[in-house]
Amino acid sequence: MEAQFSPNELHDSEHSVLVEAYLEAAARDDLDDEEQLPAITEAEVAGAFSRLRPKKAPGPVRLGTPALRRLPEWVVKWITSIFNSCLHLQYFPKPKFAKLILLPKPLKNLTLPDSYRPISLLPSLSKIIERLILA
Repeated sequence: MEAQFSPNELHDSEHSVLVEAYLEAAARDDLDDEEQLPAITEAEVAGAFSRLRPKKAPGPVRLGTPALRRLPEWVVKWITSIFNSCLHLQYFPKPKFAKLILLPKPLKNLTLPDSYRPISLLPSLSKIIERLILA
C-alpha cells in the first residue's frame, strides 16, 4: 500500500537551482523590474474561468466551473486582486489540500489496495492561479 501512495520522484536539478536563485533574490528584495512577475489582469482571470472544463469535479471547496463562470465582475476583480497580492507578497496560501478519491480499476480484486486508481481533486482557484503564473 505504501508503494501505491508514495509520491513520484520528479527532480530537475537545473530548474531547482534557478528557483533557489530567484527565491534568494526575492528574499533580499533584489529583483530587477523585468524579473518581477507581471500583474494578472481581470481579463486573464475571466478567461481562465471560461477555459475550465465544465464537467470537472469541483474539489474540496466545492466551487465548481459553473459557479466560477457566472461570477459577477466585482467578484472577478476581487479574486484578481487576491492573486496579484499573492504574486506581490510571493506567498501562496498553504492550505493547498486535495480531496482524494479512489476509483476501482475494472476487473480487479477490490480487496487489494492496488486495485484502485487514486485521483486528487484540487481547489479550482489554486489550479487557476498556477496556470496564470505559468502562462
